[in-house]
Amino acid sequence: MKNIPKKNEFMITFSGIEFHMFNPKECEINIIDIAHSLSMSCRYNGHCSVFYSVAQHLLIGSELIKQQFKKEYFGHDFAETYTGDLISPIKRKSPEFYKMEAKIEKVIAKKFDLIFPMPKEVKEMDNLMLRMELSYLTKYNKYNEEFPISKKDFMKMIDKTPTQVEKEFLNRFKILNKCQDFSNNSNKNPIFV
Repeated sequence: MKNIPKKNEFMITFSGIEFHMFNPKECEINIIDIAHSLSMSCRYNGHCSVFYSVAQHLLIGSELIKQQFKKEYFGHDFAETYTGDLISPIKRKSPEFYKMEAKIEKVIAKKFDLIFPMPKEVKEMDNLMLRMELSYLTKYNKYNEEFPISKKDFMKMIDKTPTQVEKEFLNRFKILNKCQDFSNNSNKNPIFV
């Protein structure tokens, strides 16, 4: 018998869209869902001194990276809207997860005109952000380097509510995409008026 997806192999997003994890379609991806979900999703499985969302990680990293990679950095974790921010040790032991995530990333890249797979410069910035975040948000002090943002400034930057972060995220998206409307229904999308 063929491996046909069951009817219940989808999730319901914040905006009410059925997102099919194993067979994603561009029309199921919505920037409102991405902004909302990632601003509510804590990095490091919650093992931070304060709440620090995936959206904040994307906002800060996209400010630090070179201009030509800002859009790619900003979008590199969009798939976590649908998969969650699975911690790296589990990801590395889950080849099926990697396949599903790559499929979602490819659809997202097509929808938002992102480079797939991500450029090495994005991965390098992501690694820098990881070291900085772990140094500032946990008691893991293994990195002896100077970061582009001081701990004091970093902590000030992230002292925001998820609602504030969501709004900032949507504004950054508009700027990086030069106000191009990627919504599924622009008449109901409050950021494209």
